Amino acid sequence: MTEKTMLRFTDLNNAKHFVNLANLNNVVVREQAECNVLAFHMNNQSVVPITVDRSTAERLMIELGEVK
Repeated sequence: MTEKTMLRFTDLNNAKHFVNLANLNNVVVREQAECNVLAFHMNNQSVVPITVDRSTAERLMIELGEVK
């Protein structure tokens, strides 16, 4: 079994994102009407907010929950 190193997804502006999990400190999820804003807090103290649809947010939360 291989360890997941990158989180891959597309935001509401159809931009493709690849987040290196080794650089990720934590993720804050803010639910809005029909979408979610995920704030990726990186090890270097930068924060990257990204707006995604609900199904993408749910998938990412499941995937992040599986990362050990």
